[in-house]
Amino acid sequence: MTLIIIIINNITGLSCICAALPRQPTRVVLVQMTSTSIKLAWYTDAGEAVSFTIQYRPSRHTADTGRWMTVRGITSTEHTVTDLQPYTEYQLRVVAVGKAGCSEPSDTVEGRTLRGSYCNTIVEHCVKNQLIRLRTLGEAAFGVTLVPPSEKCQLL
Repeated sequence: MTLIIIIINNITGLSCICAALPRQPTRVVLVQMTSTSIKLAWYTDAGEAVSFTIQYRPSRHTADTGRWMTVRGITSTEHTVTDLQPYTEYQLRVVAVGKAGCSEPSDTVEGRTLRGSYCNTIVEHCVKNQLIRLRTLGEAAFGVTLVPPSEKCQLL
């Protein structure tokens, strides 16, 4: 799509400036998800693009949450959207922004944030005077450390 701007010049008459709108970003993919963020990457042959904007909203939106929230001024072809709610599905899309205006939004992708922050939660438990320390490493993984007998174990 081309945007045509007509400028009236009092001295020479009409002049025409043609500026192309950037092309729509394509191949938007989810790269990484945490409990509060989703990282996207995309391809662009946007031509006159100066920056990108990510638009996102919960997939099960209501009248209150149906508007697209935006992250503006992105200058690379990947970005992490932060401050999201845990275990929530989001719709995300990317818009190229150029001097002449904005592209059409990319195809919408959907991604779900993880259930919660599981990493580095520590639980200690005594079994037969042996302190066992469990540290969560992810949603379904944990590490086990056996701590030598101690007074702390006797107090637990």
